[in-house]
Amino acid sequence: MKESPDNNFPGLTGHTVPSYCSSVKQGAAVFTAIIGISLTAVAYLLTGYWLVLLAGLTFSMLATFKVTLVRNRTRFVRSLFESREYFNILYEAGQDAITVIKILDDGHLGNFIEVNDKACQICGYSRDELLRMKPEDLDDPTAQYNDKKIVERLRKTGHSLHERVIISKDGCRIPLEVNARLFRFKGQLYSLSISRDISERKQAEKLVRIQRDLSFALGASESLQECLRLCIDTSLRFSEMDSGGIYLVDKSTGAVDLVYHRGLSPEFVRAVSHYEAGSPNAELVNSGRVVYTEYEELASQLNNYIHDEGLRAIAVLPVRHNGEVIACLNVSSHTLMEIPDSSRLVLESIASQIGDIIANRLMAEELRDNEKRLALALDGADLGTWDWNIETGVMVYNKRWAEMLGYCLGEIEPHLRTWERFVHPDDMPRVRKALNAHLENRTPTYETEYRLLHKSGKWIWVLDKGKVTDRDDDGKPLRAAGTLLDITERKQSEQKLI
Repeated sequence: MKESPDNNFPGLTGHTVPSYCSSVKQGAAVFTAIIGISLTAVAYLLTGYWLVLLAGLTFSMLATFKVTLVRNRTRFVRSLFESREYFNILYEAGQDAITVIKILDDGHLGNFIEVNDKACQICGYSRDELLRMKPEDLDDPTAQYNDKKIVERLRKTGHSLHERVIISKDGCRIPLEVNARLFRFKGQLYSLSISRDISERKQAEKLVRIQRDLSFALGASESLQECLRLCIDTSLRFSEMDSGGIYLVDKSTGAVDLVYHRGLSPEFVRAVSHYEAGSPNAELVNSGRVVYTEYEELASQLNNYIHDEGLRAIAVLPVRHNGEVIACLNVSSHTLMEIPDSSRLVLESIASQIGDIIANRLMAEELRDNEKRLALALDGADLGTWDWNIETGVMVYNKRWAEMLGYCLGEIEPHLRTWERFVHPDDMPRVRKALNAHLENRTPTYETEYRLLHKSGKWIWVLDKGKVTDRDDDGKPLRAAGTLLDITERKQSEQKLI
């Protein structure tokens, strides 16, 4: 409920020092003293009575005393008004909103009694409008504030520091940090509040939370598609956009492909899913430029406007890894004509964060694909494989390696001693010699033929090839890997020919 301003509270503006009136009173007192002394002297000379002289001198002394009082009062009043003027300067020139609020008898906050220019600027209301309002008239309706608790805290401690979100006259949400102090004037309680706009601080805190939560989620993601979904979902949720997608750049050709999207029609997706290298769209992505514009304007520049999709605002943000553009984050809106500044900060923060993650997921997927191709190649070549951690002795075998010896993979201990146990005693010195020569870096690879003990008790011939894949700074071997091929039939054929 809006009320009229409290007229009993002393205002802080519109006061001037009454120097003219004080000067007139002071001049009159001086003139009176001079006239009194002069008349006294004349009367004494004419009459010769000393009583007349005494009375005249007394009158002159009183007039002189009045002059002193007037002068002192003038100095005091001028000092008072100069102090008030100085306070006015501080009050109006401050960077924070300063308000005086009446505290009602029922424990609620009443009307604004006094506001400075900064308060009007933040709220968007004029001084006269604010003086007819209460703090609750500015509150965000979605927030639940309890003014009575604030007043109780003020009465108990004389101080309250809290946050409050207001809605300005133009509809903007503005978070404030309010530092309130209690004081009493002529028996009435008031709250002197200094409120600071903390929009930038809140935005910074929001960005930190987004980056932290997205980082945790991306770290737990297991696939590239899940990673891309998290990126788009986070971008749309915090940017007020309703659609978007991520393009990946083909490093070998420079072409771009839409690999994940949200909020776009199938027809639109088919039309924008791939752009060849050298096309305007691919050139825009590879240029690394950040673009905020209207879709119609961007599409007309690229000569691929699709009217039916109804997109309005659009953002194009490069995603980099080691300084190279590897992807592009596109977000758009079917309703907003312009992307808000706060949303731009969020989008740029996300785009700068996800480059390394996407690059790692791409490398991991490429590695998995290579492993699948290698496994298919090994299966086709009927090869067993081994991977040896030379420092620990752990030796990982594949399924085919175990099957060559008549075992299931689960029956084979993943250790070097398993291999040593199966090698024919007569062949071991020759095998050791070849292996040590390579470990000592005297041969480029390790390759030898020898016999292994089969589960059935027979001996099979194998061709064993390998290479050290990792050495320390001193050349000491750390890891080696290789393949095993069953050559028993070949050896038997050779024996028959001898």
